[in-house]
This record gives sequence, C-alpha cells and structure tokens, in this order.
Amino acid sequence: MLGLDGPLNKMRKTIEHPVRATGAHGIRTPKANGGLPMPTGSADSFNIDAELEALKQRKAKLKRLIQLREEIGTLEKGAMTGTGAKWAMNIIAEEVCAKFNLSFEMLTANSREESVCTPRRVAFYLGRELKQIPYAQIGRIFHKEHGTVLHGFRHIRERIETDKQFAAVVIKLKTICAEKMENSVNK
Repeated sequence: MLGLDGPLNKMRKTIEHPVRATGAHGIRTPKANGGLPMPTGSADSFNIDAELEALKQRKAKLKRLIQLREEIGTLEKGAMTGTGAKWAMNIIAEEVCAKFNLSFEMLTANSREESVCTPRRVAFYLGRELKQIPYAQIGRIFHKEHGTVLHGFRHIRERIETDKQFAAVVIKLKTICAEKMENSVNK
C-alpha cells in the first residue's frame, strides 16, 4: 500500500484523467482533442476556445476547397476550349435556349412540340454549319439518332430558303455563336 498514496497514485490519476497537465503557463492539453491547448479556466471557456479552433480549421479547409474549385474550373475551361464538339454544341445550345426561352433539358427532351423541335433543329443546323460536327456526334449530345439530326438540319435549311424572317433569326444566332466561340478560344 505504500505506492498507492504516493507518486504512483498521482501518475495513475493523470493517466486516467482526460486532461494531462503540461505545466506551461497554466495551459493544459486535452488527450481527446489531439493535443490542442486548453485553458485551465471554466468548461464554458474551453467550449468557446475549442469551437473557435474548430471554426478556424474549418475556415482553412473551406479556403482550400475554394482554391481547388477555381483550379479545376480553369483546367476544365482549358479542356473545353478549342474545336471540340461538346464545347461547340454547349455554346450553341446556350444561345438557342436563350433565344427560344427553353432549358437545355427541354431542348434534349423527347418532345415533338413545334416550340421544342424548331429550336432543337436550329441547334443541329448551327452545329453542322459552324463546326461541321458529324450528325452522329450531334445526335449523341442531344440523345437523338443521326437520322433525326439529318432531318432537322435539312428542315431548317429549307425553311431558311423560304422564310426570310426565320432566316434572320438563325443568321443572328449563327453570328452570336461564332463570336462566342472565337472569343472563348482567344481568352
């Protein structure tokens, strides 16, 4: 029983206690918190300090996440610039959707409504006219058969020849898309 009341007992209490004393300036280091400093004050001050430390660590992680997202965006933008079919059709689809007040989902939907078919066919036409994208590749982007794309291209080409007002809309879209493609390549 000699050792239980002496230094051995103090050492046992230190090991079993969740906080080990560092002895430096009254600051203790919690075992369960990875060795982060903990003030010797009340439990409330420890909670505040621990929360502050956790928030600082979270802030640093979020800053790193933002930085990584920016780097990924730059890399993706670099991968999409050039003459790729998806890149070109993305620009064309954005402009066609804006002009005809449609979403991309509606543009690629299985709809035979004229308000959806005409803009979709215009996108097919512009893809062929601006970048000579193969019918099959346009079809894959829009989830359509190459024959559907070919039919849409021909339909718009014939309508441009007979409907001058519609032709003006398509020509304006073609000019806008060509300028956007040129500007994004030169950036």
